[in-house]
This record gives sequence, C-alpha cells and structure tokens, in this order.
Amino acid sequence: MPRLAGRTQAQRAAHQRVIAQRILEGVSFADIAEELNISVATVYRDTQRIMQEWQKQAIADFINYRMLQLQRLEMLWHEALIAYRNSAQQPEQPDESGKAVVETHEEKRVGDPRYLQLLLQVIDRINRLLQLDSSADNNAPLTIVVKYSDEGEDS
Repeated sequence: MPRLAGRTQAQRAAHQRVIAQRILEGVSFADIAEELNISVATVYRDTQRIMQEWQKQAIADFINYRMLQLQRLEMLWHEALIAYRNSAQQPEQPDESGKAVVETHEEKRVGDPRYLQLLLQVIDRINRLLQLDSSADNNAPLTIVVKYSDEGEDS
C-alpha cells in the first residue's frame, strides 16, 4: 500500500485528531496506520506527541484547580478572621430613641473560639494543599522547577 511522502501541518493535525480518537477507542496502531495510509512508526510518533500534549494539559489543569482551591480557602480564612474579630466586639444596644449605642466597658471581650478553630482548620487545609503538612518529610529538600520557553519556539 503506498504511503504519503510527507504531510503538511494541516494533514498532521488532522491525523493526530483521528489518532487521538482511535487511541481512546482502543484501536491498534496497525489499524490506525492503515486507515490513515501512514506508517505504524508515524502513528507511534504522533501518539507520543499526543500523549505529551495530554500530559501537559493534565498538569496545567491540576495546577489551575489547586490555585482555585487555594483562593477559596484564603477567602474562607479571611471571612473567619472577620467573624472572629466581630464576635469580640461589644454588641450594640438600642437606646430609648432606637439608635444603636455601643456601651463602653473596661473589660476586653474574647472572640468566639469556634472561629479560631475554623481558622486553624483552614490553615491546615492550605498546608495540606501546598504539601506543607507535618506528615510530610519536612527535612526533605524542596525542589522547584522553572521552565522557560521562547514564545516563537515551535514544539
């Protein structure tokens, strides 16, 4: 069976869409190659590129989801802190005219400890999300990987 000599970028992209779909359907490389009139080696190389792209997307999705959860926890932490501070304030009592008046006393009110418990729980969740919890090996070296890429670079 004659094979295509070379593929244009549009053909490669179209082939990769078909290959991705067929891989998900469980079709063999040989059957995909026959369907697209390309070599099994080409199907293999395209599959490797597809898998790399899927992996990049999965990592990006995971990072974005983690950041979303972190933002939610930070919002909850701020709300709990405000609620704790408000619970420590003297309640306003209406006077005879109906206006709210705060009585001043020398005693210092303590906030509701349930809000402190919530603050600790949120901090614990943030630490676990960032993998800073005490169950992790805190003596292990922290590795940060920063990848730089040229915007004009074609991958």
